[in-house]
Amino acid sequence: MNEYDFINTIKRVAIEAVKSTRPQETLFATITSLSPLKMKTENGQIVDEDYLVPTQAAKSGLEKGDKVAVLRMQGGQRFLILDKVVKP
Repeated sequence: MNEYDFINTIKRVAIEAVKSTRPQETLFATITSLSPLKMKTENGQIVDEDYLVPTQAAKSGLEKGDKVAVLRMQGGQRFLILDKVVKP
């Protein structure tokens, strides 16, 4: 293994280590239910209210079918609903 291969191997290992910790990630979701609050993420994951943290701005005025911007917290267990996404 030459120096270039060694460096690339270290880079790959570091990238995979970060991915495995599930760092924070911004994504979009659709509100599927208001009571109880549920959403469906872009990748099809259904998340119920036990794992949702809505902000006041996001919670007021939400309706079923609304698109929301979401921050998946590190570890991937909780989702902070940032706000409703609107078209200009």
